Amino acid sequence: MIFWQTVISEYRALAPFVKASLAIGAVSLAFLVPYHVGESVGAAAYYFFNS
Repeated sequence: MIFWQTVISEYRALAPFVKASLAIGAVSLAFLVPYHVGESVGAAAYYFFNS
């Protein structure tokens, strides 16, 4: 129980940093995933039409 209370208190102390890093990661993924998808689709279309 003491271990869990320590974990919970540390999590509450770190929660703003964790939420901020998760938000930054989500935003970067939201920008990176469509870019890579569009890049791969564009490359596939390029090879398809030029083959």
